[in-house]
Amino acid sequence: MIAILQKTLVAGAITLFFFGIGPCALVVWLIGRPARRRALLQDIPPQDSATSNELMRDESLNDPDRGNADRN
Repeated sequence: MIAILQKTLVAGAITLFFFGIGPCALVVWLIGRPARRRALLQDIPPQDSATSNELMRDESLNDPDRGNADRN
């Protein structure tokens, strides 16, 4: 509403950005920051590659549905 009352179109656009769109974008970005951090941390592969290689070696190829977690 303040942007509409400005004398020129340029002043109205600047007012709309600095008092409307800019603060709203900042709030949305700050609120979404924890969710983006959680998503980033879940995509990181495990650091210990030796442990993951041992787990892959122990998996059985004869158990396609993985319903039985015991070794064959």
